[in-house]
Amino acid sequence: MLEGDEVPVRCVDDRRTGFLANQCGTRVVPHAELVDRRVEIAIECAIGDRAEIECAGPERPILRPAPVAVRYTVQADDRPAHFKGEAAPSWEVAVTNLTEYNERLAALVNKDELTAEDLNEVHQLTYTLENALERMEDELENVAETLEKVHVASETNQPDTVKKEGEKYLTDVKKVLPQ
Repeated sequence: MLEGDEVPVRCVDDRRTGFLANQCGTRVVPHAELVDRRVEIAIECAIGDRAEIECAGPERPILRPAPVAVRYTVQADDRPAHFKGEAAPSWEVAVTNLTEYNERLAALVNKDELTAEDLNEVHQLTYTLENALERMEDELENVAETLEKVHVASETNQPDTVKKEGEKYLTDVKKVLPQ
């Protein structure tokens, strides 16, 4: 250690710190104060790891075992058969399938009790509904991407792109709007 590295303590009491390195007194913070908006670190007490106190002092740590994730194996024979469902190659087909299969699902769901056959039918028709929704999601994503091109082109003063992509957007969005 070099001379001058240590600073003698002038006073230590419970009212105010006495170290030269920390001249501000202790204070109670009733709410969280962020040092920087980008960093927010929560400090919590360790609940699971504590020292066991015996005879006026800690004798040994109490370390609880880490929780074990429980996993259940499912044999291929235990799962119901999977179906492809009807394809939805376009927005129009997706809307048709969604309308028709939603009606079928509603008829089954509105029954007082569902039989094993009903559950199997629900299982099968949900594949077609999922296919229809996936197609719709893809179409909406394409429309959104085209609109974003129009947006960026308008910000960057590209009138030809605004005109070309704007026309494409207007054509594509008509498919997704209710008639």
